[in-house]
Amino acid sequence: MTQLATRSANKIVRPLKVLVPLIARELAEGAQAGLEHYRRAGEMLVEAKEQMPYGGWGRWLSKNFALSQTTAIRYMRLAAVVEVSPH
Repeated sequence: MTQLATRSANKIVRPLKVLVPLIARELAEGAQAGLEHYRRAGEMLVEAKEQMPYGGWGRWLSKNFALSQTTAIRYMRLAAVVEVSPH
């Protein structure tokens, strides 16, 4: 982990100002290197969404990323599927 984090209900919670550059980096690397970066971006998008007030996530997403809500949800689902899969 590159930034300090706190735990809340067994999940790591990083401030939004920390998440934005981390998500942006994973999205940029995902375009070049593939699925694992998109999965990690999805994990952080879930983390960010949990901090948003009702109705605020879409505005935050469009303000910080050139990413549609549909694409963001796909990345978030990818993260959820990988979490459930046994290794």
